[in-house]
Amino acid sequence: MRIGNNRLAFAPDGSLYLGQTDHGWLGSRGIQRLRYKPGSGIPLDILDMKLTPTGFNLTFTQPVDEATARDLTNYHFRSYYYEYHRAYGSPQMDVQLVPVSAVQLSADRKTVSLTLGELKSSRIYELTLGNLQANNGQKKLMNRLVCYTLNRLMK
Repeated sequence: MRIGNNRLAFAPDGSLYLGQTDHGWLGSRGIQRLRYKPGSGIPLDILDMKLTPTGFNLTFTQPVDEATARDLTNYHFRSYYYEYHRAYGSPQMDVQLVPVSAVQLSADRKTVSLTLGELKSSRIYELTLGNLQANNGQKKLMNRLVCYTLNRLMK
């Protein structure tokens, strides 16, 4: 898949059309069609990331391997913010490593609950995942990077 994805539309046959542009950032121009390959199975990937009072819940597309999911070294968080001003762009400001202090796994092994050392509002939380595997051990995680913009803390 190319970059510069701007518009998405599903076709009646279930395929996905992506409109792409290179205006304003590095990207590709045109339209791309993505189709599901029957028999390829569901990849192991992050389905959802939700804020909790003490960290984040990650939900996956299929059950994860218990040993890799419970390993704290598979979760690397950084937090930072961008400076808002008239000029375009900003470097990442006040980059901090955020330790994961606990991991819990749901009974269906699709949701991992992460407890972080500290949460702060108005920051971006960037999570890089390690070697998580599907419960059957045959599928590796497709995407290892996920970001969450934390505007307000939960009570």
